[in-house]
Amino acid sequence: MIVLFRTVVGVAVLAGCGLMSASAHAVSPSRPKEPVDITSIDAYGISSPTEHPELTPEELGRRTLRLLDGLKSMDELTVGQVSARTGIPLKYAPKGKVYAFTVQEPDSPWYYGVNYREGLEGKLFELEYAYVGDARPKGAPLCGMSADGLARKLKADGYSLWIDVDELGKALAYYFERSPLKVRVVPAASVPNEKTGAYHMCVSQLMITSAD
Repeated sequence: MIVLFRTVVGVAVLAGCGLMSASAHAVSPSRPKEPVDITSIDAYGISSPTEHPELTPEELGRRTLRLLDGLKSMDELTVGQVSARTGIPLKYAPKGKVYAFTVQEPDSPWYYGVNYREGLEGKLFELEYAYVGDARPKGAPLCGMSADGLARKLKADGYSLWIDVDELGKALAYYFERSPLKVRVVPAASVPNEKTGAYHMCVSQLMITSAD
């Protein structure tokens, strides 16, 4: 079983909201018009599933792939573009210095969400399924996206694959590249398919950046 990883971005966002433990994210021809920005000036906060019932773990995965499908370069993204293309209500999280949307599962350490960041080091969009704390919770993981299905889609879309492995040969991350974009996928635990019983690997993190 592969250990679930959390990103620095996600940890910083949750830490800023007090959820992390002390030990422990119509166009004019002459002047393009910015898409409607559905972000809010309200402060970032953790949402519950009842606040956004349509934004399930699976739906966030689908909207991330929708963003990726229409993306030609990270240069074309702004927070307004991300919000308009995905319909996800991003808000600015000062501690993490990102625009974020996070849902905390009820009575559970598991959470899921997306982060968008832009700065001197470039632009980044991240989808994550993670948990609060250092040790992975017992029981079935939060599995909003299949790594196997994602890999098949990206390879069919023309992305080349290379794998980062540890000293024992276990996969730490999968990198899919189709210039000028790069997609980093961190795998999580494997879970059985409810219908077939066959196991499939879940996604812990999907990060979209420039390939440069």
